[in-house]
Amino acid sequence: MTVAPSTAHTASVARQADSVRRALLRLDIALRDHPRGVLPAVETIRRLLEADQEPHEAARLRIALGRGERWLEERARRRRAVVERLQERPALSCTGRPLS
Repeated sequence: MTVAPSTAHTASVARQADSVRRALLRLDIALRDHPRGVLPAVETIRRLLEADQEPHEAARLRIALGRGERWLEERARRRRAVVERLQERPALSCTGRPLS
């Protein structure tokens, strides 16, 4: 008598791989075309990493997380630089003259 192997584990792994694939694609698209979507994509990847993942899927997620976090840090650095420059410049009236 032979016993058929359970497909529950296989199906679970396939679903995990699909969610990982979607999260990675979402981050790639956000980095390329939709900056406002980067933070939600990074948060999704963090949640996926908290769950049990296959080792190769977890490695892919960690690499993508690093890319997303570096992008967010660079964006924050640029924003701080713009704010500093704006604070250094005197405010101008509508006529182009300083307000003081």
